[in-house]
Amino acid sequence: MKKRLFTCFLAWLCLIGSELKSQVAWSPEADLSIRSELLRGGDSRPDISQLKDYGLVDSDLDSGAGEGEGIPQTAPVTVFIDQMEYDADDHESDSKSLDSSQNHPLAPERAEEAAYPGAANHPGREEYSTPAQKGEENTTLIYGEIINPDSLSPLMLSSTPYYVDPNSQFAVESKTIETLPGEFFDGLLNNGTRKFSVELPLSDRVGYFTLTAGDRTLIDNFLVIPGDSIKINLDLRSYYVSFAGKNAPFYELQYLLAREENRVAFQSPRQLVLGANSSLLQKQENLDKIRFFQNQFGNSLNVISSPKTNLKNQVASLENPENSLASRLDYLRFFEDKLDAELLELIRLDLMAEHYRGVIASIRNFSWEKLPAEFSPEELDSVQVKLRGLLENLPGVESSPSAQLVSRGFLGMEVERLALLGLIKGESLLSGITASHEGEVADRIKAGFLSRYLGQYPKPEAILENYLRTMSFDPWVSRVESLKRSHIPGDSFLDFAMVNAQGDPVNSASFKGKPTLVYVYFSTCRHSADFFNDFLFPLYRETSSMDYELVAISVDEDQDLWKSRLEKYSDQSITNLNISGKEREAFISSYEIFGFPKVFLLDESGVIQSFKIEGWDQDSRKAHVLQHLGLIDNHTKPSKP
Repeated sequence: MKKRLFTCFLAWLCLIGSELKSQVAWSPEADLSIRSELLRGGDSRPDISQLKDYGLVDSDLDSGAGEGEGIPQTAPVTVFIDQMEYDADDHESDSKSLDSSQNHPLAPERAEEAAYPGAANHPGREEYSTPAQKGEENTTLIYGEIINPDSLSPLMLSSTPYYVDPNSQFAVESKTIETLPGEFFDGLLNNGTRKFSVELPLSDRVGYFTLTAGDRTLIDNFLVIPGDSIKINLDLRSYYVSFAGKNAPFYELQYLLAREENRVAFQSPRQLVLGANSSLLQKQENLDKIRFFQNQFGNSLNVISSPKTNLKNQVASLENPENSLASRLDYLRFFEDKLDAELLELIRLDLMAEHYRGVIASIRNFSWEKLPAEFSPEELDSVQVKLRGLLENLPGVESSPSAQLVSRGFLGMEVERLALLGLIKGESLLSGITASHEGEVADRIKAGFLSRYLGQYPKPEAILENYLRTMSFDPWVSRVESLKRSHIPGDSFLDFAMVNAQGDPVNSASFKGKPTLVYVYFSTCRHSADFFNDFLFPLYRETSSMDYELVAISVDEDQDLWKSRLEKYSDQSITNLNISGKEREAFISSYEIFGFPKVFLLDESGVIQSFKIEGWDQDSRKAHVLQHLGLIDNHTKPSKP
């Protein structure tokens, strides 16, 4: 639902929007969770000089205020028309905005038009833009006013009635918002402000929506009520966001919690977890810098090199979540009498569960494997008993099934909680879900887990079938079914429009005719460069006589950057292509590409034979490639030593 940023992490893959699997920094009081760009708030419009005493307008006032001007919000504004000269000819352009025809940009027919990824005519997009079953559809109307729109355009609205995973585009609808100038009769008196109106389709339950302007996220995964009418004021000049409408407190509370999360993270030391033998800690100049900045006003770095200390902090965060969430819980208490109890429950569950999700994921990713080396067998048993007790009785997340079917925090928490419990108890995640949940809630957790982790299994088809046998509720069954395209070989590679280094259009249908190894990367991912130069290209040079193609596809939006780094990330002797814009987004969504480098092994008919290169050493990986390209007999695979 949010715009993806390509980031190169210290891991085997360059991941998009995923949690770090290696060294990581976070703020200890900031929930150990992934953070997003957040809002800042304030009044929606500044003063204008022509308005006197908030009620009387000077007779020489035109229909709109000057550039950069607005109306104070401390009192309603009354315009006395009998004190003004109004000439209809002077407002011809204004009268055009009253057009109620179907061609008007705010007409319902136009409001339903969507830019990618909602377009349904591209192969592979349907299930990522339309829920399999919505039940009764409810349309939420959003009206907005935006100041200084041009510098950050275009506006994009994304929404989903069924949240399943932060990276997934399943059931997500996105549309570009067309803004219009205001005019005299709608009360929009600021020439620097434009307005928009858009309809947001939801099911019969609360969904999520995100609003972006260019590269900036203005509203990130806010809960949204089906059938609601929301007014949003976006002052991008001063960067203020505010809400109005019958349920304004529901959206204002989410905004305040997001801002407070950002504030807590900002004021806390950045925490870095390193191994005791890390090279960073072996350099005296680094240690001197750490000590120096700890005594300066501003931010500092808190280095933790002891796994025991790190685990102690993580356990404390599970035992006492209020230490991290105190100020945000104060906001919840303040809004208790302003919100419906079910809506307040949703926000509270999202807040508490997202905190636990971050802590538990940190334990599983950074502490679990280190425990046997750090603790004696007796200590290890004690630690595991304590962790199990905490995970089975997390305070503050008691909630109704209706809230559990909506909350993204709950879904993320349950996937991580049951995964860690499974490690402690020595049982599968599927059995843990079955023991803890039933009905649609259980199916949602299964879909969420597979969406996030299916790619880590060597035989995903067996895992999918095992889970599908236990599932019966849509849209979660449909979500798991849709994972087959991106994880189980056997379908033809979808057609996408690309360009080569000379700028000529190339379609991926041209890959047919001979076996093809497709290598996908972006030009700031060091691990893609290492993968290509250390393994992939040497393999190709060694085996190129076997008559197959190696095709490199860059997903860089900046084609000049792509071309300038071809020598580092690819080679001029092979086919080099770039996919960008809507085609890139369709490609990434269709194949759920969240890590780089990514490979596809295609046979001569363009059918995908494998989504990855497997093996325990260079020889076995080479054999895997050649076998799945159909260049050697499948029975010649070497045995693992």
